[in-house]
Amino acid sequence: MARSSRPAKQPRPFWQFVDTDPTAPATGEFTAANLEKLDYAYLPLVNEAGMRSWVSPRLQGSPAGSYHEFFGVPLASEDLPHSLVHRGLWLVDDAGKVFSLSGLSPAGLTGRDGAARYEAGPGWFRLTRRATGGRFEVAATLWCPAEIDEKLEFMRVKVTNLSGGRLRLHPYAAIPIYARSADRLRDHRNLTSFLHRYEMHPHGVTVRPCMSFDERGHRVNRVGYTALAFGPAGAAPRGIWRQQRSFLGEGGSYAAPQAVYELQDAPPAKAKVTEGGEAIGAFRFRTLSLAPGRSGELLLISGISADPRAPARWTRAARPSPGRFAAASLQATRRFWQDKLHRISFRTADATFNNWLTWVNFQPILRRMYGNSYLPDFDYGRGGKGWRDLWQDCLALLLSDPGGVRAMLMHNFGGIRIDGSNATVVGEDGAFIADRNDIPRTWMDHGVWPTLATGLYIDQTGHLGFLLKTRGYYRDHLRRRCRATDPDWDESRPPQLRTKSGRAYRGTILEHLLAQTLTAFFNVGEHNLLRLEDADWNDGMDMAPRRGESVAFSAFYAWNLRRLAGIVGALAAKGQASVEIAAEMAPLVDRARGRRVNYRSAPAKRRRLEQYLDAVSGGVTGRKVRLPVAALIKDLLAKSRDLTERIRTQEWLTPARGLGYFNGYYDDRGRRVEGRIGGKVHMTLTGQAFAVAGGVATDEQVDAVVRSVDRVLCDRTHGGLRLNTDFGTVKMDLGRAFGFQYGEKENGGVFCHMAVMYAYGLYLRRRPEAGRKVWATLYGKAIDQPTAKVLPGQPEYFNAAGRGMYCHLTGSASWLIYLLLTQAYGIRGQLGDLVIDPQLTQADFHGSGEVTVEAHFAGRPLAVTFVNADRLPAGRYRVESVSADGAPLSAEPLPAGGVRIARRAIARLPRQRPSRLEVVLGRRVSAPPGR
Repeated sequence: MARSSRPAKQPRPFWQFVDTDPTAPATGEFTAANLEKLDYAYLPLVNEAGMRSWVSPRLQGSPAGSYHEFFGVPLASEDLPHSLVHRGLWLVDDAGKVFSLSGLSPAGLTGRDGAARYEAGPGWFRLTRRATGGRFEVAATLWCPAEIDEKLEFMRVKVTNLSGGRLRLHPYAAIPIYARSADRLRDHRNLTSFLHRYEMHPHGVTVRPCMSFDERGHRVNRVGYTALAFGPAGAAPRGIWRQQRSFLGEGGSYAAPQAVYELQDAPPAKAKVTEGGEAIGAFRFRTLSLAPGRSGELLLISGISADPRAPARWTRAARPSPGRFAAASLQATRRFWQDKLHRISFRTADATFNNWLTWVNFQPILRRMYGNSYLPDFDYGRGGKGWRDLWQDCLALLLSDPGGVRAMLMHNFGGIRIDGSNATVVGEDGAFIADRNDIPRTWMDHGVWPTLATGLYIDQTGHLGFLLKTRGYYRDHLRRRCRATDPDWDESRPPQLRTKSGRAYRGTILEHLLAQTLTAFFNVGEHNLLRLEDADWNDGMDMAPRRGESVAFSAFYAWNLRRLAGIVGALAAKGQASVEIAAEMAPLVDRARGRRVNYRSAPAKRRRLEQYLDAVSGGVTGRKVRLPVAALIKDLLAKSRDLTERIRTQEWLTPARGLGYFNGYYDDRGRRVEGRIGGKVHMTLTGQAFAVAGGVATDEQVDAVVRSVDRVLCDRTHGGLRLNTDFGTVKMDLGRAFGFQYGEKENGGVFCHMAVMYAYGLYLRRRPEAGRKVWATLYGKAIDQPTAKVLPGQPEYFNAAGRGMYCHLTGSASWLIYLLLTQAYGIRGQLGDLVIDPQLTQADFHGSGEVTVEAHFAGRPLAVTFVNADRLPAGRYRVESVSADGAPLSAEPLPAGGVRIARRAIARLPRQRPSRLEVVLGRRVSAPPGR
């Protein structure tokens, strides 16, 4: 048979953005079809009051106030294609035909419930479904109200008669109520349902379990879970069900509730109902009688509160006019999120890119609010936030609101131990926790993130005095970087470090940074590089605690030592002649005082560390010593040079012709992980990223790394850089990751986080074309909807099939915003002054001569337009002039072609409206440094 000459039919996109004008602010709002065919699709719904919810295209979702306060049944992503539990809305006509809004019904699951379409934006979601035959249409909009300081979720339903005659419909709705800790899902679920107690209201039901079940100590429960329903004009429901089984019926389900399919009324309100049982907020409304073209509205409210008066308060607010109340709330919520997200906003000629970045901008906020929990992809989270997440998520937040992050930074420093390790989780109450699984361990990368975030805070604000603020240290039963325990530790004591005389000890923020950085420097393995301990950023490298070493993060620590020297130098420039540190810490600053350590000797380094751990294991004396800042700077730079030179020479590999890159790891048998092994080239992206970013790699090595990464780690099928090559074995001497299927997660997935950090390093080394290629490929993969199958935003990684995985909560979003604003657009702080140092490529201008970014600096909103009239490529232009609202701004030229503008000049600009900065780019004569 002859093959058709017609081109293959291209798959239709699932979603498309509403805003198509690239000159207008991008809202990120989109319309969609066929989302129910995406097995793992969902969107987060959240508010600042602490309601953490989400919704799938079939109205599944699990609102929660905390890990121990789940309103709905906790679901994981693998449940979504299979679970029938959802927020249900059914309409039954006089002939008994049932319409299900969600499509989770016998008819809907076979495609006979009518076509659906979707609309969404940051903070809200709408499902609209037209009944088969087109007689009526139902739209449900969900959001967590931003303007109300309560843990609430609203679902506004609008039913419209599209037929030519009067329509009579009998509405039912149901909200599943789980009302307990996620731990109970697999532990005593049935038993804990017997604790449920019901409080009936004219508009709904509150489930208030009499007890919080915990075999370590049961407690009286105060928290109530309320479902309320309002019909047209605020009418109360005709009937209310509070027990799930009575509504679903024996043999019934959320796909076909018996009460709906048999057109039942709820039991009379005064009927005796046995306490306990799985709960529900289910409602039958009064019959809707709609003339042609007319609509009727219903409002469902889900709320969590320990205040017994809350249901009455919510009822009073909604009842006079639920429609107007809901419309005003939705408008306020949309406005709230748009205002927050447009503190940083990119306006290029590519409207799709601008809108996509609105969602990426949303992701760091979501991570701050959800931690790693609550959403379906993050079923492993228990409500807290991981240590590195705390600091990395600050990156984007520091760029938009550095003042608001200061208290967060100060709090986070309280999780550092004097031995240089730290608590690994911060609970929802702000308390530090040794580890979410109660396993004593130390991730060796944890010490790098506080320095990174603090450096950015100081650059954005100029607040060097922050380094001299004091903070207590975390203290628990773990000692010696979690290698030993204190048998005399009393768990009832506050978890804070005390002196040997019993006083709470406080050290400066600078001292905390030194504690983590200096202990890491001396904690080396047999190759004189930093020990891997229980893993680094890649949690999958968790099986080399004895002899494993992380070359990759040794490079990051070398970078941080140099950065700390620069920060201390800035203190000196402000007149700070000396700084205080704990007397026990002084021997770690061995180039400043005491006996010098031979840095070429790994045993000598370890001995110095052990001496320090001996000194602090039982507490500290509380005595301080003063260090001249000049001596401290000298010490930090000496340590940075030691690591830098060792990695440059000892770890540089040339395993094949044309290849040159860094070894990133040693395994638990003390063997190099990368290079040519067994005839195959082994390589990791992590091993290259921080050697490049941290200035460890020479310029020649950077260029060789770029060529090698493109050649060895590029996914030739779907694009993007893999985290590692296929090692072809389950490396029990390195980590669990190598037991994963290759191409999934930490074993060779296209991991956005590390790819963006690598791209950031390329920009730091003035390779914008190479850096842009990395992040632009991720963007292209994310919007390749038939393959990626994700909603807007940057997923954590792409798997072997090119599908985006773990959506919404990923540290790569913070890093991408950080990269774009501070490196591509070059808008960043430098000790409080504003630097404008763009590395925008011709592709960033999308064929035009202008591109704009909106940002905040020094509390002033700025709209910065770059004018590249001659279409010059990155590296060939310099900043020729800067003006604000037409008036020239005085700017100091920088060697790379950018400029530095004094903070006081920005502080003169208005607070209330964006100042329009025009940055004119002109031809430069010499090549930029670093090339």
